[in-house]
Amino acid sequence: MEDVGSRMAGLALADAGSPVTDSMSPSSRAAWWALDSPARRSARRSHRSEPFLIGVAGGTASGKTTVCDLIIQRLQEQSVVMLAQDSFYKSLTEADLANLGEYNFDVPEAFDSQLLMECLAALKAGHHFDVPVYNFTTHSRSSETLRVMPADVIVLEGILVLHMGEVRQLMNMKVYVDTDDDVRLARRIQRDVTVRGRDVGGVIEQYTKFVKPAFDQYVAPSRKFADVVIPWARGDNIVAIDLITEHIRMKLQQHDLRRIYPNLEVIPTNFQVRGMHTIIRDDTTYKADFVFYADRLLRLVVEAGLGYLPFTEKVVVTPTGHQYVGVDFAKKLCGVSIIRSGESMENALRACCKGIKIGKILVHREKVWSTMQRVGSSSQMHGTPSKQAPLAAEASSSGSGGGDGTAPSPAPPTTHRRTGSTSSASGEVTARWPSSSGVLPLRQQVEQELIYEKLPADIAERFVMLMDPILGSGTSAARAIEVLLERGVDEGRILFLTVIAAPEGIRRICGSYPRLKVLTSEIDEGMDAYHVVPGEQGAGAGWRCAACPGAPAGVVTADLVESRST
Repeated sequence: MEDVGSRMAGLALADAGSPVTDSMSPSSRAAWWALDSPARRSARRSHRSEPFLIGVAGGTASGKTTVCDLIIQRLQEQSVVMLAQDSFYKSLTEADLANLGEYNFDVPEAFDSQLLMECLAALKAGHHFDVPVYNFTTHSRSSETLRVMPADVIVLEGILVLHMGEVRQLMNMKVYVDTDDDVRLARRIQRDVTVRGRDVGGVIEQYTKFVKPAFDQYVAPSRKFADVVIPWARGDNIVAIDLITEHIRMKLQQHDLRRIYPNLEVIPTNFQVRGMHTIIRDDTTYKADFVFYADRLLRLVVEAGLGYLPFTEKVVVTPTGHQYVGVDFAKKLCGVSIIRSGESMENALRACCKGIKIGKILVHREKVWSTMQRVGSSSQMHGTPSKQAPLAAEASSSGSGGGDGTAPSPAPPTTHRRTGSTSSASGEVTARWPSSSGVLPLRQQVEQELIYEKLPADIAERFVMLMDPILGSGTSAARAIEVLLERGVDEGRILFLTVIAAPEGIRRICGSYPRLKVLTSEIDEGMDAYHVVPGEQGAGAGWRCAACPGAPAGVVTADLVESRST
């Protein structure tokens, strides 16, 4: 087998942010450009399942279209399309045309919201869409349509883009263009007279009768939903345009989920990180090599996680007698590992934080056989069918009882602290309904859950680093987070550390706990049955080896033995 050290030697050149290609050998330089080639960048873009959507709103003639044009001009290397909400005006009926002076074009009802949502959904899914072309002279849609292709960036501009909640929820960035009313009126008169063939008197009458009241009712209040407000009275706020453009470029380099969840962080990757991931994911890697490089990755994740904790400024005096202005580490910190793979991250945390307290949480699920008891009258027991026969259930891991047509006498029930189900003293889980006389036994498999926790007594006062190297479906992680919340830990003081995360788990954790931060080194493609894909060596078993290197696969650590006996 090829030596792992030699495989890593070529990866210790430089990170992806600052390649020193002049010092590389021809083969290394070729490998560098292969890793960062246009084909590779195109492949990375093809893995993005959704475009970046930008909503630009503001009053009539505020400069929305100009702002969008400037943003598009600066994103020349990206595929960008722009949609105008005005294209989705409804065609006026004969009755509306007969009373045109009383028709309000500035209210939500004037737009075909359903067609706009269909357009956004199609483009977001990577399909083209035929956008209608609206004629402002005849106030109707033209027979022609404009085919819009999917793109990396989609810009939607319109007066009510931020007012319409269903549209606003789809936007990754929301921009409001703020311009004085007098300036907007002057621009509107000029535009409608020269472009849309209207007279000055009609434009002013429409503005005072419909446009200004609708602005005060719908447009101005939507300003509070904007991520960025651009003052555009002078029409040359280039600084704001540059800041927005740089933010978009940064977002386009991120995974789709990073755009959706601001509480998700991915550590910056380079050749070292990619190389170590390659080794731990290789099915032919030796166990000792897996443990070595897995420990390095775990240390990187822990170090990055510590950087998200709050710090305070601290001034010290150096041996030369000069002052140095630095920072002081966060106090009241502890780690909590999710047994058993999470234990592999404990050594990395101890190496970074001297004397840190570490707790453990076990989430164990198993299927047991249950005895389902159909309760009814004696006539129902002799074969008379019942349309509404209530059920009683008794679950036992041993599956005993009820074999002779009668139910065992249960002990006085108690309630599980975590599951909320009812339990007898013998360990049977029982659910009860109102019953008549008689019992008909049935049997089925049900899932039981065991939660074990061993946490510091003052954990509610601490910042908690919750650790599990693989985030799959997120079920166990969510249960562990609930344990911490029940113990009084503030959600915003929890940092979840993982090496590999599946999108399913990220959506579950980041979506359910928006104040909790999730930090990972890589996001995988998804879940295949019970495994993360493409995953790593042993589908998770390798991390248990890293947690207890001296034990063969399948051996339970002492902490887990203690939890099962507790």
